[in-house]
Amino acid sequence: MQTQLLPAAPTPSAAAKALLEPVVEGIRLGGLVELHGLSDVELQAFNVDVNGSIGQAVGFDSASGKFHVYLSCGAAGHFSAKNVRAVEAPRRPGEGGTGDSFDVLVGPRTDGKILGGEISTCLMEKGFCVVRICQSARLAQGAWQRMKDLSDMQRLQRFSEEVEQGYLGFGCRGRVAWMDSGELDQDAALQSNNANLSLLAQSMQPYAGDVLDGQLESRTPGLVCLTSDSSGDSEYPYPEANDESLGAFLQTWRRTLARAVHFMGPYPADLELDARETVKASKVPNLLENVKIRAVPNTILLFRPDIYDYTCAAPKDTLMLITNYLAAVPEMVFGNIQGDTDWLLKEDGPPPPVGNDQIHVINTVARLPGCCDSQWHNWSALRSGTDTIVQVPITRWDVGFYWTPDENAFEGWQTTTRHQSLCEGAEFFDNRYFEISNNEANGMDPVQRLVLECGAQSMAMIGLTKKECNRKSTHAGFCVGNDKLDWMTCEKEVTPSGTSTVLAIIANRFSFVFNLKGPNFVCDTACSASLTSTHCARFMICNQQFDPLEFFISMGAHLCLSPGPFIGCSQSHMSSPKGRCFTFNSSADGYLRGEGVSGFMMKYGVFSADQSMSILRSTACGQDGRSASLTAPNGPAQEEMVTRAIKEALMTPPESTAWECHGTGTSLGDPIEVGAVRKVQIRKPRTEPLMMGSAKTNIGHLEGGAAMGGIVKCIMQCRQAKCCPTQHLRTLNPHLEHAMFEAHFETEPMAFATNQGNSQVSSFGFGGTNAHGIFWGQNISIKEDVERVWMKKLLSRPPPEVRPMGLDYDKWEADFPDTRLLRKGAKFSLSMGPDEGNEPLRWDMVDERREIEVDDAEATFAITGNFNNWDAEEAIPMEDGEVPGVHRTSLQVPPGGELHFHLLKGGDAKQVVGPETDDCTRKGAPIVGPHATLKNKWVIQAPEGREVRIEFFSRGGRRSILWILSREGVMPLETGDDE
Repeated sequence: MQTQLLPAAPTPSAAAKALLEPVVEGIRLGGLVELHGLSDVELQAFNVDVNGSIGQAVGFDSASGKFHVYLSCGAAGHFSAKNVRAVEAPRRPGEGGTGDSFDVLVGPRTDGKILGGEISTCLMEKGFCVVRICQSARLAQGAWQRMKDLSDMQRLQRFSEEVEQGYLGFGCRGRVAWMDSGELDQDAALQSNNANLSLLAQSMQPYAGDVLDGQLESRTPGLVCLTSDSSGDSEYPYPEANDESLGAFLQTWRRTLARAVHFMGPYPADLELDARETVKASKVPNLLENVKIRAVPNTILLFRPDIYDYTCAAPKDTLMLITNYLAAVPEMVFGNIQGDTDWLLKEDGPPPPVGNDQIHVINTVARLPGCCDSQWHNWSALRSGTDTIVQVPITRWDVGFYWTPDENAFEGWQTTTRHQSLCEGAEFFDNRYFEISNNEANGMDPVQRLVLECGAQSMAMIGLTKKECNRKSTHAGFCVGNDKLDWMTCEKEVTPSGTSTVLAIIANRFSFVFNLKGPNFVCDTACSASLTSTHCARFMICNQQFDPLEFFISMGAHLCLSPGPFIGCSQSHMSSPKGRCFTFNSSADGYLRGEGVSGFMMKYGVFSADQSMSILRSTACGQDGRSASLTAPNGPAQEEMVTRAIKEALMTPPESTAWECHGTGTSLGDPIEVGAVRKVQIRKPRTEPLMMGSAKTNIGHLEGGAAMGGIVKCIMQCRQAKCCPTQHLRTLNPHLEHAMFEAHFETEPMAFATNQGNSQVSSFGFGGTNAHGIFWGQNISIKEDVERVWMKKLLSRPPPEVRPMGLDYDKWEADFPDTRLLRKGAKFSLSMGPDEGNEPLRWDMVDERREIEVDDAEATFAITGNFNNWDAEEAIPMEDGEVPGVHRTSLQVPPGGELHFHLLKGGDAKQVVGPETDDCTRKGAPIVGPHATLKNKWVIQAPEGREVRIEFFSRGGRRSILWILSREGVMPLETGDDE
């Protein structure tokens, strides 16, 4: 039988509830009954002799004339009326009952509100309550076997020696599992009993404020324990205690108002409660010095740990379910931060390059596929995972004439690839802005046009227009990476001039148009051209002594204007017939051609964070040398080049945050590249996985301009502290060594672990020329305030130190507040400095006057005022009221019609308690103290000689005061009403 305590509708009292229950054959349904006179034949249906067993009569079947009875021993059945008789409640534990007696029997017809009142009464009068629950023994047997199985599989845990008896009871050892750990989610008995413990707390909650030393706010997760003896210590030894585990236990211990232990069996346990020698214990009306309880299966013991020490002697492999009912935690309000806070705003993560003068990226520009005509459009497309691939449009050439679907049998003029990424508007050009004639513009290579437009955008972003440049030259550099010009081979209506088809003119024309006097060149190393040109430009702009440049623009450019390269690449099986770059994917079968122009401007010097997008901290360039073939990649050569770049950047491999791979999407190239990255990264352990991706999955392979597409992506990733996703990645290439080091191939936008980091880019030319670049940057748009950063660092500090002092947990010391000693307004300080990151947290009391003693609820008070000339020695002691924490007295209003007074805690003149404001006439005003120098007083205005009853309440940090004037010559009756 699976029992849950379901509260019924509110009823006036237990007696009224009983009167509402029907009476059948002299038996009140829901009442206690006893079985008797069952024959041996009838007893065969049970495993035990149930004659004499007590249970709850749940129902009556008039057809059969039998009662349905649930027994406390775990059995249930239908019994004839002759075998069922009503019984009075047996004597309770500590009140003449036997060791296995109980206070409350819980069955299906038990009312939750009545149950809460009964339990609360026991806790108030004697400090403990024994509950017997009617529940099937079969369910408990299944839970017991489940815990045994987990123990055999070494899936349980053991508490440290310092806290085990605090959790389980003195003399008890056991293997445990928490109900919220996921190990016991499927066990119906444990889940049901855990819910029962929550319903017990719910039923007790309305009474907790009066019965316990605080409001019951929550409970701990259920703790399932399988008891053991010392023979099992070798399999489950004591773990080593640390401040975190000790602190968690001590905070729970201090907040515990009551503890509930459900003994599920299959064996009984012998329990002992020994009264503690405290003031609180002495206030319990029916306190018992020593109580012995025999907890048979289906017994729940509830007791107050502040009243009794609890000892549990349970046989090996006995199952218990334990929870603590907790008081509320005082609300902590964050105050102000004082002292030096500059160090708090220093960002975590990979640090910037050493030194003041660096190469700063000022802006990026783009004319890339998907209408990405600026750095903002480009970032939006990359972050969103945009796929810009389209079928080759007729504005380029008629792909339908050349394309064949047969990947293995084709003519020499056919292509198996019919997709590319498209740079929209390449045929349009505003030649007048650049002061180029119509005739010359008609014959210009479209690559030259796009380079002029992108470069002009970069210049405009720093305030240089064509008119400005006409008036004054600028000593600045310009370079372009490019590996072919299709304009020379495609059909056209105009005859281009010589300057329109020469590779060098791509860069030369820009310097001519914008009057730049610095270095100017075009670099062709195939796919790595634009990163190789950036490598050369970096050394040029660093030469500040003899050739100081104002800035340097580095660009990459490529357009697909004729079918020739498509035919050649597809017939040599270099390009993918599927029409995408499947980088890192198991279906990788070649790259996809794409087009576009992009670039960035760099300046040398010192720039603020809002002026600089990122810092180019190093580049490296190398060659494969003698490889398997002219076009085959060389892993060791790539590794050596990357190592040089990292070394020059004055960083370590773990400081790499994001890695923009060359990632063409070939089954051979991708594993070799990832293998080289792995060999670099495994040299030192990482704290965060490396983020890896490739822009070629978005825009295809831009060939001579490909590296620049990866460069601008890296720059913007640094600026946003976020890694962009890789497209078309479903199943990783099985040849990738991705499991051999900490790396993630990102398929979703992913923020850096910190607000700054290094983004690196690799580019490998198919002829063997390799290049690598490293950029560092930070996201300045997410600047956290001091309070937020301080709180984050506070949470990362080691837990406060706990100093165990034997098995009396009330004597333990810890560097966090004891919430039992606090009242409203207590203040603490937490100090932290740049060199204290690994120091344990420590709470220091600021205002000790607000700290109160543990026994504040039991303190005595005296009253003094103008009625005794404020003589502390003549202060009138206040009597204890019937409700714990209430102190009262009666006074007469002195001559003048005003009674002035305040209180002395313990009659001590240095422990003054009074209102927050002087001459206070309000009963609801805040109360302060005890303070030695407090002079504030309450004032009651009434006719001279009138009797006044004053009641002061102080318990658990809550205080209030009430005064009641008598009618003339008559004192008010006793009242329990609160103000």
